[in-house]
Amino acid sequence: YLRPTELVRVQGNQVQKVHSFASHTSSLFYDPARQRIYWSETLADPRWSLAGSSVIRYYSLADGKMHDLSRGTRYYNPQPDGDRVAVNELPVEGGSYVVVLDADSGAILRRVSLPQGVQGTEQAWLGEDLYVSGLSLEGYGIYRLSPEGEWSCVLAPSRQKVVNMGSGDDFVEWVSDRSGVNELYRYFPESGKLLQMTNTRYGATDFTEGGGYLYSIVQTREGRPLFRTPLDALQPKEVNYDDACAYPVEDKLTEQERALGAAPDLDQEVPMSAPRRYRKLAHPLRLHSWLPAYVDYDAVKGGSLDFSYETASLGLSGYFQNTLGTFSGMIGYSLHHDPDVPAHWRNALHLQMTYTGLYPVFEAKMDVGDQASRNYLPYLLEDGDNVSYRLGGIRQDWPQFTASVRSYIPLRFSKSGILWGVTPQVKYSVSSNPFSTTPLQFKRPKSFKDVPAFYSLASSQVSLLGPLTQHLSASLRAYVMTSRASSQTYPRWGIGMEAGTGFRPGLTQYYAPNLYGYVYGYLPGFTRAQGFKWTATAQTKLGDCHIGDLYAAVLPRGFESQASTYVGQHFAWQWRVTADYAIPIYVGEISIPAVAYIKNFLLSPHADFTGLPGKEYLWSAGADLSASLARLFVLPFDASVGVSFSYLGGSLYANTGQEKPYSVSLIFGVDF
Repeated sequence: YLRPTELVRVQGNQVQKVHSFASHTSSLFYDPARQRIYWSETLADPRWSLAGSSVIRYYSLADGKMHDLSRGTRYYNPQPDGDRVAVNELPVEGGSYVVVLDADSGAILRRVSLPQGVQGTEQAWLGEDLYVSGLSLEGYGIYRLSPEGEWSCVLAPSRQKVVNMGSGDDFVEWVSDRSGVNELYRYFPESGKLLQMTNTRYGATDFTEGGGYLYSIVQTREGRPLFRTPLDALQPKEVNYDDACAYPVEDKLTEQERALGAAPDLDQEVPMSAPRRYRKLAHPLRLHSWLPAYVDYDAVKGGSLDFSYETASLGLSGYFQNTLGTFSGMIGYSLHHDPDVPAHWRNALHLQMTYTGLYPVFEAKMDVGDQASRNYLPYLLEDGDNVSYRLGGIRQDWPQFTASVRSYIPLRFSKSGILWGVTPQVKYSVSSNPFSTTPLQFKRPKSFKDVPAFYSLASSQVSLLGPLTQHLSASLRAYVMTSRASSQTYPRWGIGMEAGTGFRPGLTQYYAPNLYGYVYGYLPGFTRAQGFKWTATAQTKLGDCHIGDLYAAVLPRGFESQASTYVGQHFAWQWRVTADYAIPIYVGEISIPAVAYIKNFLLSPHADFTGLPGKEYLWSAGADLSASLARLFVLPFDASVGVSFSYLGGSLYANTGQEKPYSVSLIFGVDF
């Protein structure tokens, strides 16, 4: 709970971290001849999480480094024997094979298919023979592969598991739940005896022998500590492999299922209906979850471990997906204060759709009614030889409509507990706000030169018709992080960055293209459950166009859209730094029937600072308090809901249009 998966060395009462470790690995297999610890690690495909490969790795005690013996394969559960390593292969096209690799080069020395209907799981060397645990319809069995490549069944399949295979001088061993809990068993081929070596109360795993002791991980009420037992204290007893523990409830359910699906003759060919084409468009929507609030969600930020909250508002959200899970989305309704008339409330509708069935992901969003539409037009201000532009907007009587389309490729990689990824993306958005390309001209008379801010209307010939406000952007995001333990809010170490550019098609004579950079990272907290997140953002306009365009979020938390408009018009570049510190607070798990299950609370003090040209600045400081939820209504995902408070200030505070020097908002986060 406090540490992610790690490879550790236990010496006496000391536990020392050796290396970060992946969570999807096999058991460890030790080779005393070469002082190596082997395992197989499952690697997901960078794009398709259900596809992937494996890598055979080992940690060398001689040089203290990790090494890859094979990569890009589907080899699992390596069993070393000096110059050779036996692995189990499960090809994508089907079948099951035992493969023997060269311990130095990873070259294939031998490849043998398992008997028909048997899938190999693990193997162990005993001299030149290879003993393999195989899974079939009847359960796990033990099979022997001779040096001549011939298979023989040593122990017939039985309904029990066989894992953690190994061998000694004259025996093969494994862990099985034959007795109802996990125990260590040893099979002696010469005598044909099977001995149950241990007899524990709740079972044990990961047995290893050394220094006259048998070490194991034992399940107790307090956890899973490491135990050792003197070898001469063991009381092995001879058992029958077929005499497996019965599970009455499971056996009865299995019996019922077999009765329902059994054919009169098991050898009779089962009739199959003619295949029918699946129509994706006929199965688009399956409403599966809902929330009594509206919140936006950014899959790119979430997928790149950029953990943050989104502002929530009163309303309703419904989540849907198609049968295949390749098309999903959200439809929502929100109720919030009108940004133009704070005393009024606005109703808004929202729709978000995502298609992941192609290599690029495609997203579409539409929002209606968040605020009133505006007819934007530029103001040209002439003051002698100085000419400047300002942007104005005439509020319209109809609600604003915005739509956007985004495409990105979320490439994710992981190895040995280190996560990294790259996400290129492009985005196009358009709104119902027209932009007049004819500026309204004002001129400052020379006779009033000493009077500030006095202009006369030089030209009233202006057309309010013009292109709709659009935006096109492209960016590239990359990150590298350590794994998170289940109790950690942030990774202990990590860094990510994004760089991009954007412009407004058809309006580049007024809006300057924008270039921005964003960096975020994580550092350890005072305790392992706590953590520190920092970000740094900078952006600048390109060229000599008159109006800057804020694409990246550079204002401190709590400032509203009026501040964004002011900063974008008056400053050619901006930068911002933020700091968050996460403090989990455990008060006991709380269940609110039919509403939520609260795991713990999270207090996150935060501070933001935005720097602008001319030593101008804005800042905010405050804290978030949220509840970490395992369930919220019918939402089957981990979520967080809470409130955010920020106090606002800065040299430009009076120009930002803020009504109050503080901000209070609902926050929401969800792990989809």
